[in-house]
Amino acid sequence: MKLIEDMLVIRYLTMPNGRFEFFSPAIEQLIGVPAETLTGDSGWQRLPSGYDESQSTSFQKLIHPDERDRVGEILMKARQEVSFFGFEYRLINSEQREIWIFEEGCFHEDAEGHIRLEGSILNIQNWKQTEIVNRVLYQISNAVNTTQDLEALYASIHSALGEILNVDSFYIAIYNELKDRICFPFNTDSKGEYKSNVIENASKSSSLTWEIIHTKQPKLLNEQEQKQQAKKMGGPLLGNASRQWLGVPLLVRERVIGAMVTQSYKDPHLYTSKEIDIMTSVSDQIAMAIDRRKALEDLKKRELQLKALYSISNATLVSPALDDLFQKVLDSLWPVIDIMDFTIALYDKERDELTFPYSTDPEAKSLRIEAASRSSSITYQVIKEGRTLILDKTEQTELITSLGGKIYGRSSESWVGVPLVAKDGIIGVIISQNYAEPNKYDDAYVEMLQLVSEQIVLSLERRKTDMDLRLARDELEQRVRERTLELAKINRELKAEISFRKITEEKLIVAKQQAEEANQAKSEFLANISHELRTPMHHILNYTRMGQQKIGSIGDDKLKHYFTQSNTSGKRLMRLLDDLLDISRLEAGKMHYEMQLNDVREIAEHTIAELSYVFIEKSIEVKIIESDADTKAVCDAFRIGQVLQNLLDNAIKYTPNGKKVTLEFLEEKNALTGNRYLKTIITDQGIGIPEDELDSVFDKFTQSSRTKTGAGGTGLGLPICQEIIRGHHGFIRIKNHEKEGTISIFSIPHASVD
Repeated sequence: MKLIEDMLVIRYLTMPNGRFEFFSPAIEQLIGVPAETLTGDSGWQRLPSGYDESQSTSFQKLIHPDERDRVGEILMKARQEVSFFGFEYRLINSEQREIWIFEEGCFHEDAEGHIRLEGSILNIQNWKQTEIVNRVLYQISNAVNTTQDLEALYASIHSALGEILNVDSFYIAIYNELKDRICFPFNTDSKGEYKSNVIENASKSSSLTWEIIHTKQPKLLNEQEQKQQAKKMGGPLLGNASRQWLGVPLLVRERVIGAMVTQSYKDPHLYTSKEIDIMTSVSDQIAMAIDRRKALEDLKKRELQLKALYSISNATLVSPALDDLFQKVLDSLWPVIDIMDFTIALYDKERDELTFPYSTDPEAKSLRIEAASRSSSITYQVIKEGRTLILDKTEQTELITSLGGKIYGRSSESWVGVPLVAKDGIIGVIISQNYAEPNKYDDAYVEMLQLVSEQIVLSLERRKTDMDLRLARDELEQRVRERTLELAKINRELKAEISFRKITEEKLIVAKQQAEEANQAKSEFLANISHELRTPMHHILNYTRMGQQKIGSIGDDKLKHYFTQSNTSGKRLMRLLDDLLDISRLEAGKMHYEMQLNDVREIAEHTIAELSYVFIEKSIEVKIIESDADTKAVCDAFRIGQVLQNLLDNAIKYTPNGKKVTLEFLEEKNALTGNRYLKTIITDQGIGIPEDELDSVFDKFTQSSRTKTGAGGTGLGLPICQEIIRGHHGFIRIKNHEKEGTISIFSIPHASVD
């Protein structure tokens, strides 16, 4: 029996009634369940008196649900025929992981004529895993030879890996060492490390993907380890942290071409060292496949580029008209690069004029920019700087704003301009735009346009001798352009009229929405004020009632507690009533201020002292940051204290226990008026305010959606603060801290202002 127990092959034997009579102890190593607790479907083995049957496990329940019917059919057939059997299937172990096994055995009659089952189980998980990995590698190899482009190859790789791993959140990253750039050509992870398709200066980033590429080593990180790794690299974690992150480098002959990453946002134990081994074992083949396919695509692109350049070169010799030439240039480029909008701009230096003789955009063809060097034309900036410009939508707007002008034509998501450089200087620009995709243009795209620009310049210089013949035609075209401009003006006026009516309609809709929001705010205010008034009133009544009932039966300390609680609730009630009176006075313009020279820091210290019991209760540290600022200002001490109390009360109310609130005083000077101001800054580490609600925080009766959780309030505190600061000829604003919490800032003049 000891010899059988030590065998790696798991043996079992059943009794005539089907219950297990014996199971090798090695079964526990396979499925994590002791042999003595295994039973059949109906409690197969006889259990001793007092044995807890809840501790037993049905072997059939360990069989993978997809396999149970097949296993049952095979065993039933072997039982009927009293024959041998052997087949493979999957079990689910105690850690809920699949294990492939091979089971063989036979049904036979014993000496008493009873049918018994005797068999053995062999763990074939490693062999099966190798078989699956080899099949996946074959699929990837086949995809390399059959797919037409890299994008399809990436999808095929993802699909193949899905047979052996959970790759629901998966991406492939490719690294350009020369440009220190990581791009993400395939990504199924909507929450992942990079929301854009490229990251520049990768070696200086806190990217987990860069760490894989840099170290050439795989990594399996949990949520905390991801944050620690990013911090170690000198920056915050990019994107959302996952419960588990697994990445392996893609190596071709010790050269890193990128990385392959899969992650889980739900299961922190989805991947183990086994998954690292699987990913690593296929990464070399995947890297070689990607590298070969990329090299093949680059070769095909180069062939297409050469064909396009030959076609363009031929067109420059045979095309009699520029329009025909430019159209043939565009026709030759389409098979090579994805061109959505294509324009040729020519520059007349003597006239300082830009014209657009060819464009796929009809509006651009009629455009003429006079005094181009003084205009806000982006096209002229290419000529002025003498180099290629690649701009996204934001960069276009910033450039035009810096030039103090307007956008000519439509604004695009991506814009590239390549100068046409002739012997005597720059004579024009090739422009390509994309109105749908940002970051559209890569180096290969720009390189192709630069090669085309050389051919166009050669053709334009040959045609320069024909300019005299074209002048007469240009005069006629000028008349047409003038008429077109008149039509364009009429069209703009019609558009302006339509736009005016549309704006009027939108204003009516906005007014309706504002009225509905005001009504909603009123309803919420009435509900809030009812709650806010009733709560302290209940406290006062309850504590006074208990005091009356227990006079003479309790000590002075207890009575003092009752009076203190009643007093606190009374102050809270009085503050609510004061807010209502203050807002009424402010709206009626009857708020009176007693303006005197006061030390705002002393007012703040007094306010902090009044609220100290709340700070202590929530373990919040309140600190005034030391500075050299002059904290004296002409103000109403009571009203400024009211502002400080409201802002500090909000900071306390929405800051978690154990955090910090700081006050800081700074001096600033208005560059236009020369007036000196005292700026007070209150910073907390609370929950912050939604960005889309920041503009409405000073609206009466309005509360942030994040504060409607039982924290209380009437929505009057900040509006009252705003009116008081305005009454002091100052300014107040609320903004979110870039990391966490809210920053409240108000400034009042040092001296009185008439």
